[in-house]
Amino acid sequence: MQNLKRIRYYTMNSWNLSKSLAYNLKIYNVIDPELQNKVYDIMGIDGVYEEHINPLLYAFDRKYNHEYKMHLQELVNITNQLFYEDTASYRVIVSKQKELLEIMKPECDIKSINYEKINAYLQELKNNGNSNATINAKAAYLSKLLKYAYDNRLIDYKPPIHFCKIKKNKTFYLDKKTVIQMALWARNHHQKDLQRVILIGYYTGLRINNILSVSKNNVEGDLLYIYDKKTNSEFYQPIHHKIKNIVFNLEGFDFDYNHIYYIFNLMKKDLQLDERITIHTLRHTFCSTLNEKGVPVTVIRELANHRNIQTTMNYTHTKKEQCRQALNVL
Repeated sequence: MQNLKRIRYYTMNSWNLSKSLAYNLKIYNVIDPELQNKVYDIMGIDGVYEEHINPLLYAFDRKYNHEYKMHLQELVNITNQLFYEDTASYRVIVSKQKELLEIMKPECDIKSINYEKINAYLQELKNNGNSNATINAKAAYLSKLLKYAYDNRLIDYKPPIHFCKIKKNKTFYLDKKTVIQMALWARNHHQKDLQRVILIGYYTGLRINNILSVSKNNVEGDLLYIYDKKTNSEFYQPIHHKIKNIVFNLEGFDFDYNHIYYIFNLMKKDLQLDERITIHTLRHTFCSTLNEKGVPVTVIRELANHRNIQTTMNYTHTKKEQCRQALNVL
């Protein structure tokens, strides 16, 4: 009955015109209207036996596996719309797709993208002077495209992608004095949005796209409701008393991600701060500070909304003095 469930899922989502895989299949006429109406008629009916819908399954599979040729440009457009549009990372994604399309060409049939073509693309990135970290980021974007195509059966298999080995740098984070210095600079230069971003980032550990979605409408009691686009999940976080006044009165942000980052970089230069500092460093600082204060890693994971606890472990640091104190309990 798995095929029946699949048909029901795709059709239901398609009829709801949601941003689902099925909706995009409908756009490209992978499911024709006549077949879709037949599926719609049996949707939700309990006790439908498989033999009752064998003709329908056959027609579905024949239509579903038809020889539709999708070009790389189309796949890029769909994936960007579904996963990256209206997110803080959209500008970065656009830069990644530019080199991909220049090398592989927009009209490239996605079924022709194989192991050899991927390796040639990665080698071309290296020849163009990209660092290993940048190559991996662009390879990850290509992997996302191919996964979407494979999940939608637009390609028969997802070719493997070998990522470059890179030396992992120690996570960089700030001390509280620097955070206060940054917030004061923003206030003194009448940059309210930047000041709010710094304080909310430090006291919540939210990613920048989530910070920019914060407003008083997200407040439920003493909790802040967050929809995390990166993990596609909802969670609540207690509001620290030092930012309650900001959050409870926040109508929204006047400026977008690009403008705030521009002012952030001006501040960084004016204060002569380390070049490695970004807005995301506030998230590192949030997790690291909690760890130093003895907050359990499982609690930090919940507050940071990490899917994998190993991610939380990467943000934590153990000092030698803490190790000495730990031995004293024996």
